[in-house]
Amino acid sequence: MDMKASPTHLSGFDWLRATFICLVVLAHLNVFQSLAAGLPDPETWNRYDVVRFQVVYLAVPGFLLIATFLQSIKQQSRETHVRHFTGLSYLYLFWVVAWILVTHARPEPSPWGLVTFVLRGAGWAFYFFAELLIVQVVRALIGNWKDRFLWLGLLTTLSVIAVGFAILVKEGKSWTVTSTYWWPICFLPVPFIAHLLARNYSGIVDSTGRMIRVVGTMALITLAFGIWEWRFAASAGSLEGRPFLPEYLRISTVLGAACVVLASLRIRTAPRLVRFISRNSLGIFCIHLFVLSGVYRAIDSRIHDPIISSLITCLVILIGGGWIAEVLRQCMKSRLV
Repeated sequence: MDMKASPTHLSGFDWLRATFICLVVLAHLNVFQSLAAGLPDPETWNRYDVVRFQVVYLAVPGFLLIATFLQSIKQQSRETHVRHFTGLSYLYLFWVVAWILVTHARPEPSPWGLVTFVLRGAGWAFYFFAELLIVQVVRALIGNWKDRFLWLGLLTTLSVIAVGFAILVKEGKSWTVTSTYWWPICFLPVPFIAHLLARNYSGIVDSTGRMIRVVGTMALITLAFGIWEWRFAASAGSLEGRPFLPEYLRISTVLGAACVVLASLRIRTAPRLVRFISRNSLGIFCIHLFVLSGVYRAIDSRIHDPIISSLITCLVILIGGGWIAEVLRQCMKSRLV
C-alpha cells in the first residue's frame, strides 16, 4: 500500500461510529424485540428480527474493524505496538473493574469460569474490550504476512465460524440456551479483513468502478450467507430476546460489517453533530451501561410508551453521554472514554 495515500481522517467512519453507537443503545433498550413482538403472529420471525440480526448486529464487528483498520494503515514499530496494547489494557481494566465494583460480579469458582469471566468483561457488555485486544494482537502478529496468506487466514477463520454455526444447528440450535456473542472466534476474520483493506485502500477508493464492483460482490456474498443462515432460524419467538440466530457466530455479520466499512470510505464529509457523537462513541458506550436503565425508567414514568420512551432515552444517552465523555476525557491522562 502507498502510505502517502493513507487517510488522515475518514468522515465515513464518523457516520458509522455515530450510527453504530445509536444501534447499540437501541439494542440494549430491546427496541427491536418490542417492535417485533407487537406484530401479528409474534412467534415467528419478522422484518424487525431481520433488521436486528442483519443490521443492528453489524455494530460490534464494525467497531472492531474500524479500530483494526486504522491501526493497519500505520507504519508501526514494536514500541508503538506495546504502547497501543498497554492503552487497550488500561481501557479494559478501568471499565471492567468499575463494572465489578458496581455490580459485585464474581467469576464461577473454576478455571473455565475465570476464563469466561475475563473474556466477557465480568458481565455481558465489556466483552467488547476483550475482543478488541484479541483482534489487535492478531493484527500485529499477521502484519507482515503476504496477501495470499492473509486470504488463506480469512477463509480459514470464516470457515471456523461456519463450522461453529453448523455444530450449534446440529445440537438443536443450541444458541437459544448458550450465549455465543462473546466467543472470540466470531471476530477472528476482522484483522485479516483490516489488513487486506488497508493494503488495497488507494486502489479501491480512487476508482469508483472498482469500489462498486467490490462492494457489490461483498453485498451479494453477504446476502447469500444471510439467506442460508435464516434457513436454520430457531423457533424462538416466545423466548426472551427472540434468539432466532446467534448474534455474531455468522458469516453474514462479519462480511456485512466489512461491506459497510468499505462503502463508507467514499464519504467525504460529516456534520458537526455526527462528528461529536463519533468522537465520543467510546465514552457513550462505556457510560450508558451504568445509567441506561435508570434514564429509561425516569423517562418512561412520564411517557408510558415503551417505544417512544426508548427513543427519547437513546437521544438523551447520545447527547448527555457525549458531553460527559468530553469532560472526562479532559480530566483523564489516558484515553479511557
